Amino acid sequence: MVYGLGSNMFGQLGGEDFVLAVNTDNNVIFSFGNNQWGELGDIVDMDYDVFGWGCNDEGQVGCGDKKTNDKLSNLISFQDSFDVITKLGEGGYGQVFKVLDKCTNEYYAIKKCLLNELSEKEKQNVLNETQSLVKLRSKFVIQYYYSWIECNCLYIQMELCIDNLNNVLETKKSLFTELMTISEFYISYHIFRKLTTCVQYLHEKHIIHRDLKPDNVLITSDGSIKLCDFGLAKEVQNCDPFLMCKAKHTADFGNVYYIAPEAQTNEYNHLIDIYSLSIIGSQIFRFNTNDIMDGNQIDYT
Repeated sequence: MVYGLGSNMFGQLGGEDFVLAVNTDNNVIFSFGNNQWGELGDIVDMDYDVFGWGCNDEGQVGCGDKKTNDKLSNLISFQDSFDVITKLGEGGYGQVFKVLDKCTNEYYAIKKCLLNELSEKEKQNVLNETQSLVKLRSKFVIQYYYSWIECNCLYIQMELCIDNLNNVLETKKSLFTELMTISEFYISYHIFRKLTTCVQYLHEKHIIHRDLKPDNVLITSDGSIKLCDFGLAKEVQNCDPFLMCKAKHTADFGNVYYIAPEAQTNEYNHLIDIYSLSIIGSQIFRFNTNDIMDGNQIDYT
C-alpha cells in the first residue's frame, strides 16, 4: 500500500508536475503524472476504471461513456463543474458542501480538505478515508464517486444524504413526550437495527471505524442508514470477523464522548465500536448514557 512517493505532502515523484498520490491494495492509482502532458488516472471511478491517459485533445484514452469522458478529459474544476447549494457541515479535516453538478443536474456531497492546513498525520487520515471509501462498496457505506486535487485542496465527491442521525435525534425529542410511546420505540428500534447492521458489515470486512457518533451516521431519502467519515478507520487483517484479536494501533481516536476507554491506549479491538454503538443506542432509546459509561447494570422492565 503506497501513500505517495516523494518528500512533500502531495507525494511528488520527479518534479513538481509529476505526482503519484495513492495506490491502494486494489492497485487503484490516483493522479499519476499530474500535468497536461501525461496524466494517468487522475480520476478513477467506482468500478476502478481509469479516465484520462494523456490529458489532451489528441491523445485522450479512458473508460466510460462519452458524456463521462467529456467531463473528465481534463482536470475537474470545482468552481466550473459544480454549483454550491449550501454548506452541510465542517470538521477537523475540512468542509462538506451540497452541490449541483452543472453537467448532469444531479446533487452530490463534496468534501473539501485544505491540504496546506493539515498536519502530516491529518493528511494521512484524509487519504485513509478516500482509500476506505474506494474499497467499501456497499449499501451500508456512503457512496464514493471521485476525488481530485485542485489548488492545494483535496475534493471527495460522494452521494448526498438527506440528514444525519444527530439531527434526527434532536427532531425526535421535540416530537415525543418524556415517556416513550410504541410509535417512538418502533422508530428507534428500526434505526438502531439498521445501524448495527452497518457496523456488522464493517467488522466482517475487518474494519474498525474508531469514530462512530451520530454525526457520522447518515440517513438517505429512502430511510436507509449509511456510515461515513472513515479518516480514523483501521483495517485489521487475519482476524476472525466477530472475534478480532487485540492489535497494536495508533492512539488517535474520535469523539471522546463516544470512544471506549481502551481506545486511548495502543491496544484494542473491534469492541471499541460496540462501545460507541451502545452510547448511540442509549441516545436513540433515551437511556441514561452515564449508566453505560459507568458500567451500571440497568433494569428497564
